[in-house]
Amino acid sequence: MHASSYNLTETDLIKKTFRVGEGIVGSVAKQGKAILLQDAEKDRRYVICVHGTKSQMTMPLKAGSEVLGVILLGSYEVEKFKNKDIILLNNIAGEIGLAINNVWLTRKLKEEKESVVILYETAKQLAESIDLDDVAEIGVKRCQLSYNRC
Repeated sequence: MHASSYNLTETDLIKKTFRVGEGIVGSVAKQGKAILLQDAEKDRRYVICVHGTKSQMTMPLKAGSEVLGVILLGSYEVEKFKNKDIILLNNIAGEIGLAINNVWLTRKLKEEKESVVILYETAKQLAESIDLDDVAEIGVKRCQLSYNRC
């Protein structure tokens, strides 16, 4: 997983990537469940991302049941975040995941549509031809076209 940040400089970020299961971020990615910490440094899983971080909300970003990444919000204040904040972040993460899922579905539908168009055009050309050599040539060309798209 890679980090994007807002309101931080490049030098503020100590650790930018995590493996699944590593630290709080990796735990959230592995388990798919949010973690709200009022003093992150007291949690045994804590790995410093930004010096001085105290409160931390860590939320999985999902498309369906698949975890795509993790959203992490931190504060330099202890007990900064409330339960209402984690609920809001959960709703935001859900909307982002839904948008990503919609993009994937749209791409898949477009690819399937292209395949159906190729199949339709091939069948149409084959139906119009009665010469065996023409039929074989059309079939070979369409197979090559389909193979090159993959």
